[in-house]
Amino acid sequence: MGARVINVAYPWLTMPQAMGYWKQEGLDVEVVAVGGSLEAIQQLAAGNVDFAQVNSSVVVQSDANNKMTLRSVMLNTINDWAVVALEDGPIKSMKDFKGKSIGVPALSTGACRC
Repeated sequence: MGARVINVAYPWLTMPQAMGYWKQEGLDVEVVAVGGSLEAIQQLAAGNVDFAQVNSSVVVQSDANNKMTLRSVMLNTINDWAVVALEDGPIKSMKDFKGKSIGVPALSTGACRC
């Protein structure tokens, strides 16, 4: 999966294993976390993984930039991103971010719109 941490925010990846659904279907599945969507595509291209959980933007970029056509087999619309600041800090509204730096989990993830 194109994220650094496997957690409950990805129930379609964590629950089938926890509940034994994949095993019941005769599948031997290992969910592996990588540095982001771009790295997940690289692992897919290298043959190190069979499927990749990625953001849709890297699917488009793979074809447009590298002529590597990918097939989407599942789409999800979970959006759990937020811009946050310390409660007692100087930033009280979005306009206070002007001229500031914003930290992101990984520049390699397709979900970053920085």
